[in-house]
Amino acid sequence: MDNVEPNLNSSSITDSINGRTDSSSHMNGDVNGSDIPHQINGNVDPNLKLNGDAVEVADPIAIVGMAMRLPGGIRDSESFWDLLVNKKSAQCRVPKDRYNIDAFYGPGKSGHVGTQYGYFLEDLDLANFDASFWSTTRQEAEVMDPQQRLILEVVYECLQNAGATDWRGKNIGCYMGSFGEDWLDMELKDDQNSNMYRMAGYSDFVISNRVSYEFDFRGPRYVQNSVCDRVRPLPTSLIDPGC
Repeated sequence: MDNVEPNLNSSSITDSINGRTDSSSHMNGDVNGSDIPHQINGNVDPNLKLNGDAVEVADPIAIVGMAMRLPGGIRDSESFWDLLVNKKSAQCRVPKDRYNIDAFYGPGKSGHVGTQYGYFLEDLDLANFDASFWSTTRQEAEVMDPQQRLILEVVYECLQNAGATDWRGKNIGCYMGSFGEDWLDMELKDDQNSNMYRMAGYSDFVISNRVSYEFDFRGPRYVQNSVCDRVRPLPTSLIDPGC
């Protein structure tokens, strides 16, 4: 039998990964039942397989639980949804417990800030951390970056929100985005302030590793240290059945 080399042009090929319809997409490949890459707009999509005349598309990614700490006092999905639907704003004047904005406000002046407003986490006291709930010692908790304290609480709430109970020892990946190392900058001002938890307490790369260690996640862990770039390996790892 001669090999069939079709050029399938479709007026609408639905991408179930991102939920969009691309009217200009096309697929080219040999119909032999083997797993081969296909091209969509010139890019190879490793998640599509051509078996006979049927195209298998990877299952869409589902969000089954969420937790958060966001400006505007948002701590759960309900309040976050209310913010979006009702087009609210979480902007507020710089809180007095952060710094004296009246003393530092001065547009165009060196050493001053150009706005009196911003987006701040409210009703949040990172000093209230129950070290006994985790495996950390009191000494370790004292030097731990507040980002690590906060993310442990949020991840635990996320698992509760998803109804998950049996996560220990499972191939669960942990991906984090981090920007800013205020705690590190403050701690390094004193070059005599050295202790055994220094590296694990200050560096941003520890954030995802701290979560994986405390919850016994056995999947990949990754920290994207960037203000605006996206975590590129995430979709591939989520589709991978090993994670």
